[in-house]
Amino acid sequence: MSFKHIVLGSGGLGLFIQQGIIGELVKKCIINIKDITSIYTCSCGSITGTILTLGYEPEVISDYLIKRPWGRHLPQINPFTLFDQSPPKGLYDRSLFTIILEPLLDVKGISIDVTLKEMYDLTGIKVVYMTTNVNDDVMREYKLSYETHPEWKVIDAIHASCAITPLISPLEIDGQCYIDGGTICHFPYNNCMRDEKCDKSEVFCIYTKMTENAVVMPSDNILQLINAIVVKSWITLNKETNNIIQENENMISIDLGKEGEFSRIQDVLNTETARDFLFKRGTEYALTYISSRNR
Repeated sequence: MSFKHIVLGSGGLGLFIQQGIIGELVKKCIINIKDITSIYTCSCGSITGTILTLGYEPEVISDYLIKRPWGRHLPQINPFTLFDQSPPKGLYDRSLFTIILEPLLDVKGISIDVTLKEMYDLTGIKVVYMTTNVNDDVMREYKLSYETHPEWKVIDAIHASCAITPLISPLEIDGQCYIDGGTICHFPYNNCMRDEKCDKSEVFCIYTKMTENAVVMPSDNILQLINAIVVKSWITLNKETNNIIQENENMISIDLGKEGEFSRIQDVLNTETARDFLFKRGTEYALTYISSRNR
């Protein structure tokens, strides 16, 4: 049975691993983009999912993400730049997603300002972006798609889903303040099962394990402190979600380990070999999964 639905959770630098997994599964015809009807995403998964809908060959995407000199295009991350901002809400803003996506959209003749409805009309794939609104009395999950927010721009939906403090500024729109969807729901598998009323055999998932042993040592800097706070907050707020995730044999679980720490981001942005390493980890995850399917 072909997969009809894909779920891509949050995971920071796991973006490169996700891309490695998806690329290998597309090459091996495990995933056929023509069969996909929905992609449920959160945070970095929103970038992976959006790129997938564009229908590029895997080699094109790997070359683009590995070989492009990202460190030249983006602000440097260090304990000083994180707090040297005006207004002080995030080192990166909406322009981050323009830098990532505009070249890929341009080749396909798609405007960076394409709306969720327009993108659905072009691809036939419903992409759902999970986010959270800080201005609610009690934060809850929001699902952004062509069905719920047709006039929203795709780039704004991605921004809202990826806005992890203090790295990425929130999306402030219509008096609301949207931040990383992983704050409340970092893996929207149950949303997909419930909304699409599908069988679990039709769903392929990539899940990122939360590192529960994140600790702060006396010698650590602000990046390590922020990393520990974010990880522990996500574990606490997503505890119920983690407990009710249904077992799915078509799920690849990524263990980022030290590669997922904030302090690693600058090295990955600056170094092609670091990005290539993460892509190859994704390929290895995919090959292990394929082997398990063939037993």
